[in-house]
Amino acid sequence: MAEVSFSVSGDPASQGSHAIMQGRIVQVNSKKHKAWRKAITDEVGATLPHDWEPIDGPCELIINFYMPKPASVKRSSPSVAPDLDKLVRSVGDALAIAGVYTDDSRITRISARKLYAQGIEPGATITVKALD
Repeated sequence: MAEVSFSVSGDPASQGSHAIMQGRIVQVNSKKHKAWRKAITDEVGATLPHDWEPIDGPCELIINFYMPKPASVKRSSPSVAPDLDKLVRSVGDALAIAGVYTDDSRITRISARKLYAQGIEPGATITVKALD
C-alpha cells in the first residue's frame, strides 16, 4: 500500500476564499500562501521515491499543523485564524501539484489538527495513505 510521510517547516498558510473584484471572481490567498505551497512541494520532491506513482484511488490525509504562538497569548489551543479547513485545502492542492496523488478529490478521509509549536519550529507533519 502506498504511503508517504514528511514534515514541512514554515508558517502554515491558508488557501483563501473566492471574492468578486471589479466584477470578476478571484481567489484571495494569504500573502504567505505561495511560500507555504513551495515549502510543501519542495519537501515532497525530496521525500518521494523516484519510482513513486501518484495515488489514483481513495486515500487518507493526516495533518498536524504547528502554528507559531505569540508570547502574549495565554490560550492553550490556536483557536484563531487561519481556519483549519482552509489550511487543509492549501495542503491538499499542493500535494496534487507535487504528484502525491492525481487529484485532491481522491481524499476520502481527513484528520487534521492545529497545535501551537511549542519547542519545535512552526510547520506541519503530513501523511498520505492509499486506502486500497
